[in-house]
Amino acid sequence: LKASLSYNYRFPSMSDMYWVPGGNPFLKPEKGLSYDATLTYTSKIGSCFYIRSSLSCYRMDITNWIMWLPNNTNYIWTPVNINDVLSQGAEVTLKLDWITYNVKIGLMGNYAYTSSENKNKNFEEDNSQHKQLPYIPLQKANARLSAEWKNFQFAYNVSFTDKRYVTQDESYETPAYTIHNAELSYKCKIRNRYSVTPKITVQNIFDEYYESTQYYPMPLRIV
Repeated sequence: LKASLSYNYRFPSMSDMYWVPGGNPFLKPEKGLSYDATLTYTSKIGSCFYIRSSLSCYRMDITNWIMWLPNNTNYIWTPVNINDVLSQGAEVTLKLDWITYNVKIGLMGNYAYTSSENKNKNFEEDNSQHKQLPYIPLQKANARLSAEWKNFQFAYNVSFTDKRYVTQDESYETPAYTIHNAELSYKCKIRNRYSVTPKITVQNIFDEYYESTQYYPMPLRIV
């Protein structure tokens, strides 16, 4: 079990202030307190089964949070200060390994819950109070299955990203998406001095349409 308490003070970067176009030279520094705690557990069952798990919780109270957002007039991204932000959440990780002779099979899963909201109004008509900050998904999860046999390696990944709001008042959002990737490789040695590892990789196996930011679609299936 481990825990920490820290005071954070971050100046705006050169890009935050002077990037062309979009820099904001009037940004204020971020400051605030953060707390976190992590509990980890490791165990071995029998002679070939291993379990590793962890649970982490955190809370951050930040003033003048710096965040890049599209401008409402010309849609150029620019950094702004969000007065008071409360960010808190938890993350769970579980890893299972089965190792015997020339075979190793691993399964790892991760789930994260992140609540980040503006605590106060920036002005009287502001509708962003107690709303999730833009482009921060409330939930994310991923899983990975891997297998090794002699010189062969195989991996399959699944990642889920929850919907993300693109405005501070939660009026617009990008939909949630799930991406599947797979990889098969073989490591071959040449005269015990060199090694070559050819790979076959398929990204976004099911041709899922998704956007990293609004109106910026990501590639479909790639082999």
